[in-house]
Amino acid sequence: MSEAKRRPLELEVIKRALETNVARICERLLPDGKRKGIWWLDSVPWRVDKHPSLFVNLDSGRWKDCGRDETGDLFEMIERTDKCDFYEAALKVGRMLGVIT
Repeated sequence: MSEAKRRPLELEVIKRALETNVARICERLLPDGKRKGIWWLDSVPWRVDKHPSLFVNLDSGRWKDCGRDETGDLFEMIERTDKCDFYEAALKVGRMLGVIT
């Protein structure tokens, strides 16, 4: 989406919705993964990964790529997976959770 066409997003609304829907986002973004306690485990989608090396904490929404010792939040995970910027990632989350159209 071009910079000129971007509309303001209600980030606080999106963040609040995300806080209570981390598992739902993981199920949609990482459908081959599985829940193990408070963790969602899957292979890292943005690189070649033969074993589940991506751990997403379902309470905090933070992820860790154990193969590369990298961490981030769900917005960063979407940025990497979809090769997009923060705005596009936030827009995707907001639409997935139905808080923006």
